[in-house]
Amino acid sequence: MIIASLFCGFTILFEAQSRRAELALYLVPRALESLYNMMAAKGKVRHFAYAEVLVFAFCMSLIMYCYQNEPEQIKPAYLSIFRKFFGEN
Repeated sequence: MIIASLFCGFTILFEAQSRRAELALYLVPRALESLYNMMAAKGKVRHFAYAEVLVFAFCMSLIMYCYQNEPEQIKPAYLSIFRKFFGEN
């Protein structure tokens, strides 16, 4: 399974440079969640009830901070969606 994951990971070299960052933003949290679940199953870390809610709140606060204070750092397509939902900043 690890070897298959490595081969799949190398496909990112064939993606456009701009798309690599988007793929990383999707894959890194999934990898961290898998690592946490494996460590929790082995008893290496404690399980916290509703930890995903805390992580979501933290991530949403980072997004809102960037939206309010550094909108030039947000991709224009995402910024237009944020403006639709949250209004002009």
